[in-house]
Amino acid sequence: MRSGSVKSCGCLRAELALERKNAANARWVGKRQGKLLIVSRVGVPDTYTGSESNKRVPWFLVRCDCGVEKFLNKNSLRGGAKSCGCSNPCISVKRVSAAGVIIDGKDHIVRDCSSCNEPFSILKGASRTQTICRCCKNRNNRIVSALRRKNPLPDNHRCECCGRSEEELPVQKTRDGSSITAFHLDHCHTTGKFRGYLCANCNKGLGSFKDDVKALERAAEYLKRTSGMQ
Repeated sequence: MRSGSVKSCGCLRAELALERKNAANARWVGKRQGKLLIVSRVGVPDTYTGSESNKRVPWFLVRCDCGVEKFLNKNSLRGGAKSCGCSNPCISVKRVSAAGVIIDGKDHIVRDCSSCNEPFSILKGASRTQTICRCCKNRNNRIVSALRRKNPLPDNHRCECCGRSEEELPVQKTRDGSSITAFHLDHCHTTGKFRGYLCANCNKGLGSFKDDVKALERAAEYLKRTSGMQ
C-alpha cells in the first residue's frame, strides 16, 4: 500500500483488461477484408443458435461489395472470411439493403423459405431446387444428427416404403466421387420425432407431398383408378 503498487482489490485490473479488449475490437471497424467492409460492432444476433462459447466472441456487422449485410464474429473474420458467400455459387445468402429490405438483383433470386416462410435469396448459379434458407437447413441438420445418434441405422435395413435393400438401390455419388448414404433419416418436421430410414426417392416423395396423408391417399386412389390406361 505504501509503495503505491496496490490500487484496488483486483477489480481495476479486470476493468483495464476489458478496456484494452474493447479498444482492440474497435480497431476492426472500418477495415476491409476481401469484399467485406466491417461496418460496426454489434451484440449477439437474435437469430444466433450456435454454441454458447461463440456468444462471448465479439460480433460485427459487415457489408459485402455485392450489397449483402450480415453478422460475423471475430473468429470468422480471423478465419479468413472474405465475402458474404457470393464468391461461392453453392451458398445461399440473404441479400438485404441497409434498411433491411431484401434486394432482388441480377445475380440473386428471392424465394420464400418452405420451412419458416421468410424470404431468402439464392445465387443464380446455385441449385434451382433449394427451397429452404440456410438457417433452417442448418437447424434441420442439427436435428437429424441428434436423431441419428439416438437411432442408428439397423443392419440389413430395407426402405420402409419401397422395401428395397442397399444392394438394390442405385449408387449415388457426390462431385468428388464419394458415395452418398443409401438411406436417409426421416423425421416429423412438426414434432421432430424420429420415424425411420427411407431411400432417397421415397424420402423425396414424402417431402414433395409435405407429409400430407390425404394428398397421399388421393394419389393412391388416382393410381388405382387410372391403372392400365394407355
